[in-house]
Amino acid sequence: MDYRARNPIAPIWTFDAFTSVRTPEPHDVPTGANMYEIDSPDLSTVMLLEHGIISAEGESLILYGIEAPRECLMRQAFEWGKIPWLDYWSHKGWLLRIEVPFNPAPVISSYITPAQLDSYTRYRMEGLEGRFPYDLKQEQLKLRCLDTCPFFPTKREKAKVEREYQQFMAKYGHRFSQDAA
Repeated sequence: MDYRARNPIAPIWTFDAFTSVRTPEPHDVPTGANMYEIDSPDLSTVMLLEHGIISAEGESLILYGIEAPRECLMRQAFEWGKIPWLDYWSHKGWLLRIEVPFNPAPVISSYITPAQLDSYTRYRMEGLEGRFPYDLKQEQLKLRCLDTCPFFPTKREKAKVEREYQQFMAKYGHRFSQDAA
């Protein structure tokens, strides 16, 4: 039984509880396809959140969520590129549309169908087809190691970034093509 079947009324988070979002691997490196994870208000499951858009009124941030415990095989397949973005985000037949106000107030949500995703989020997901979360993380770590990367000017910072990349590849390199290393 999925979250929506157990909770026919969409959840409401307190503003403080919602600020406890996490960025677990592979979402722990900014990639332009930022995703977050948060516990449902009743702590019965984990939601994966896709960074959405600013509301039309400019007073809140709209996120989209799907039930996605870390041990979920669908989530794992999505993160490793075995399921395309739009297929993953529509596989349950529902999403949470979550409205996070910029001023402290309750964070409300509603159930929507995947067809109700805003056009910008849909466009962004379509543009990511063929690139999966672990692939995006590998790309970003590799780019940070380049001598031309302006974000890590000291040798110490550069060495730390290179170490992160080597540790990542030692753990997951066998899952990437040979030319990725």
